[in-house]
Amino acid sequence: MRHRILVVGRDVEPRAHLARLLAANSYAVDIAESAAHARRIELRGIALSILISAGLETEARDLLDELQTATRGTVLVVGSHRFLDHASDVLDPFNEAGILARVRDSLGCATKVEEPARMLRFASYCLDLAGQSLINQTGQQVSLTRGEYRLLCEFVQRPGRVLSRDHLLQALSGRDAEAYDRSIDMLVVRLRRKIEADPKRPGLIIAIPGTGYKFAANVQQVDSTIAPVPQQSNGAPAPAERRQVTALSTELLPADGRSLAADPEDLQTLIDAYRRAALAVVTQHGGIVGHCVGSEVLAFFGHPVAEENSAERAIHAALDLARGLTGGSEMPSDLSIRAGLATGLVVAYPAGEVIGDATSEAARMRSLAEPGQVVVAASTHRLSGRLFAYRAIEPKTTGPPDPQISRQVLGATALATRS
Repeated sequence: MRHRILVVGRDVEPRAHLARLLAANSYAVDIAESAAHARRIELRGIALSILISAGLETEARDLLDELQTATRGTVLVVGSHRFLDHASDVLDPFNEAGILARVRDSLGCATKVEEPARMLRFASYCLDLAGQSLINQTGQQVSLTRGEYRLLCEFVQRPGRVLSRDHLLQALSGRDAEAYDRSIDMLVVRLRRKIEADPKRPGLIIAIPGTGYKFAANVQQVDSTIAPVPQQSNGAPAPAERRQVTALSTELLPADGRSLAADPEDLQTLIDAYRRAALAVVTQHGGIVGHCVGSEVLAFFGHPVAEENSAERAIHAALDLARGLTGGSEMPSDLSIRAGLATGLVVAYPAGEVIGDATSEAARMRSLAEPGQVVVAASTHRLSGRLFAYRAIEPKTTGPPDPQISRQVLGATALATRS
């Protein structure tokens, strides 16, 4: 029986690389991209946990304690020495032999390579089942959420079959899924945007009226040694890209205008819950969380996947957060979130760093908002058309009218399209 190993990491590339390394050495691998995701996985049966610390610093301590309990105290950390006092070991992410040796020592037995990891090819993509990632024809990884990846796996491993919505929902959510849940349709729409040449005329995921969906592509199993892999040779960083993104800056603050919790531990619990909620809402609307500082969260829409309606999705995410709709639950009445948005050209790095005026402008818009409000810059207002109702923010200084006037978003209108 193969040992089951849980790999937790925020960044796709190192997470997938480590998963492929372990799968090639006959370990069964589960992947989680965050602490919240790891908590949703059935930890019983996990023989060893490996935590890639980059991007998880604020969540790592609590998660380490939970994983140590679930895996009898054995947790390996890759890439940082900050949590050495909580972890059994700290490993160099570039030392594959050292990682495998430490894994074998922790598990108490060595395993041998049995067969190459499976890769499934369709259209111009390769689905890496071992690394739990999707690779396009240029060798770059396509950013997928956990739900999008699991949905794609269901389709790719059952090509040509008509899969009902109930079947897909059960496969993704388990036995307790609610029948007729339409979240599958939304997930299909998001997945189409990332893999279809023309999402409005899909050729891979075909809707079957009254039933569900069918994956129409020809799927072939290929040798992982000849499949495209992410380009990371010689340790050279991937080039940055010039992108137009909509930046969303949010801040947690007390609704009564006073301060947040005075006790540091209470404040940490509050901030961690807020960040998890912000991550859930941003991801639901197709964005990514860039970084978090204190009670502020910065997210991006339009990166790493460029989409026409990024500004629209960013505003919807901001409204949900400002209204307290955090991941399906409501914010406590004594807390509130305010948000600011701005759109502009930036230089975006594959690791998630974004350089450009849009980030600072979004933060400035946030500072103009009151608790529970969303304020957008003129750049974002122009892109959202008449999809939302606005109220102009009165300038705080006298003088000629400012053409770059900011606006408070009052809510969505009845219009269906930007045209």
